[in-house]
Amino acid sequence: ATVPYQVADLPSLAASYSGVMVLPIAERRALMDEVAARAAARPELVADTTVDLPLRCRVWRAVRS
Repeated sequence: ATVPYQVADLPSLAASYSGVMVLPIAERRALMDEVAARAAARPELVADTTVDLPLRCRVWRAVRS
């Protein structure tokens, strides 16, 4: 399955991941700027306002014995 995202929202999406949230603010902003720059460098993303991103959900189940 895929989920449509606005290309302009990709930096915020990246910032929503826990590994990014715990970065110092300067590193987090730099990463978000890099995501925006990479999206701007892709002609297929510049032409569209949305991109379909694959959605994967992983679930782990533990049983207490």
